[in-house]
Amino acid sequence: GSEDGSTRRLPGQGEPGRLGGGTGDLTVVLKVKPHPLLRREGALLHCDLPISFFEAALGALIEVPTLEGKVEMKIPPGTQSGAVFRLRGKGIPVPGKTSGPRGDLHVKVIVETPQTLGPHQRDLLARLAQQLPAGTHPRRQKFDEQLRVLFPAGATTLPQDGSRPPRPPEAK
Repeated sequence: GSEDGSTRRLPGQGEPGRLGGGTGDLTVVLKVKPHPLLRREGALLHCDLPISFFEAALGALIEVPTLEGKVEMKIPPGTQSGAVFRLRGKGIPVPGKTSGPRGDLHVKVIVETPQTLGPHQRDLLARLAQQLPAGTHPRRQKFDEQLRVLFPAGATTLPQDGSRPPRPPEAK
């Protein structure tokens, strides 16, 4: 496989030389059409895979594109957005090798959160959130703990509009 912008030199295939000189070389610059779902980085391929909140929470079997067609990939329950899964040997053949090793396909999971919910669905999710035990969201819990350390109780909170809080009157 060739990467976008790579060049190939074709000896003796260029313009004729001046005053009877030999034919020059032709240099071809390759323009590779981008794949709609895969990105190349050397022998590695990358794919951003959108999955639903429910597939991430419950686990799922998802179809993933490769150069040879689709393969099924298992998403384990509790998968977090940004998790990367490696599919060995599903990338580009290693340059200079006619057969043998291939690079890998790295699949990055992007968890999509529902953008439109009706009142009933909002109520169901709110009830689910109330029933989840402590520790269900360890990254959020750690973030909140760090926030409390950085800004202890009683610390000034800036308004969301970016304005500054009023200054206390100066002592005379």
